Amino acid sequence: MEVVIEHFFSYPVAIIDIGQTLKKLFEHERKNAKWVENIHDHCHKNYQSESTNVLKNYPEEHAFLQHCAELYKNEIFKWDSIPLKITTSWLTKTEQNGFSKPHSHKNSLISGVAYDGGNSFTKGLTGELFFHSPKPQPILPCSPSSFTHENCTNYSVLSVPNRLVLFESSLNHHIGKHLEEEPRISLAFNTFPDGEIGWSDSSMFVKVGKD
Repeated sequence: MEVVIEHFFSYPVAIIDIGQTLKKLFEHERKNAKWVENIHDHCHKNYQSESTNVLKNYPEEHAFLQHCAELYKNEIFKWDSIPLKITTSWLTKTEQNGFSKPHSHKNSLISGVAYDGGNSFTKGLTGELFFHSPKPQPILPCSPSSFTHENCTNYSVLSVPNRLVLFESSLNHHIGKHLEEEPRISLAFNTFPDGEIGWSDSSMFVKVGKD
């Protein structure tokens, strides 16, 4: 009996080792960033930089991250007919025992999170990035004998220093509880298509300013 399993409607997440590319940015921002506490329900000891245009002061880093988002867009989704622009960028700081609430990013196509190479990292102690399945659960499914990409409802990506994670902005995610003494620092950004999007009677022209 031949069985073929097709993976339909996937939400691919890109995990990239970017080395020391953002070292200068993180070293400078650790000393100079002004922080605003995230006071939303179900958030604790979680802060965002006052600036939501952090990358405007770092043109080389801006160009590198935009290039990574373009590659992800074109190679994974084949959306190569229109360029992306980074629209917003901000830092996130999560202190010991802190976490964020589940959320998605609005007015964005692809989002990214990059982790400071200066973060200490201990598996199980550093706040992981959790993604939540968009599939509804109308009934409680049977308990699986093991968890896979196909049957899990949540999946975590380790917040490894010098790592970049790219994902569709509509995918719900949150920062898990951070147990390290040293704060977990990351840079997040959003993107939007720049130019004509859609087709036929559902098309429109968008002009997006750079971050």
